[in-house]
Amino acid sequence: RASTHTVANRVRALKAFFAWLGKKGYTDGDLLRELKMPKTVDQVIEPLNEEDIRKVFSGINANTLLGARNSALVSLMLDTGLRLSEAAYLEGSDVHLEDRYVKVLGKGGKERIVAFGVACQRAMLHYSHHFRVDPSHNRGTSFFLTIDGYPLSPYAIKSFFRCLSKAVEIPRLHPHLLRHTYA
Repeated sequence: RASTHTVANRVRALKAFFAWLGKKGYTDGDLLRELKMPKTVDQVIEPLNEEDIRKVFSGINANTLLGARNSALVSLMLDTGLRLSEAAYLEGSDVHLEDRYVKVLGKGGKERIVAFGVACQRAMLHYSHHFRVDPSHNRGTSFFLTIDGYPLSPYAIKSFFRCLSKAVEIPRLHPHLLRHTYA
């Protein structure tokens, strides 16, 4: 089922297309000019509360390779509000654990510096020093790696969140919800 915003965007696109058809002479004028835009409904997104955050971390065993990585990933996304793609493509050289910040390449190719807290630093150090595998090839410069040493993809992160959501019984849990919680 499409959201009201999706429907409005599609109607807007159709109206623009039909206006173009009329302007170019393919139709007799703008056939959809009188069509009214549908109303949209803005939903308030409920961020994770403290209990939910505790449940999320309790669903991750930070003393395993995958658990340490996932705990560091969730902690970083919660502390910094990173987007899914920003976290997935984070380069090891852009992670400054001692100074507690990361340099992120965001939307539109814009770089920004984002600080994180002490608890996140602990999780990142734990992963980096005890569990992070060596990259599988010389170009493997991503900070978050698979167990085989390949860069962690956005799809893999989404898959992890789907599994975690079921395990901790928080159906609304997804990567972008951490960004909303951060905000």
